[in-house]
Amino acid sequence: MTQVKLVLACCILHNWILRHGHDEHIPPEEDWPANPSDEATPNDVVMDNGAWDAKRDIWAEQMWQNRAGARN
Repeated sequence: MTQVKLVLACCILHNWILRHGHDEHIPPEEDWPANPSDEATPNDVVMDNGAWDAKRDIWAEQMWQNRAGARN
């Protein structure tokens, strides 16, 4: 039930911000600086994905080994 209330609260907050959105503490989106990028490693996201793929495969293998060990 808490998850439902959380989603509802986020929707209400989102709609309120759209209606009364100006805030003197948050600059308009057009004024936000772009995310910095390192041109030396333009594929850092691809490298991160590869690292997480490898971790996922290790964890999956460990789970299969644990399952096989539990059956014996």
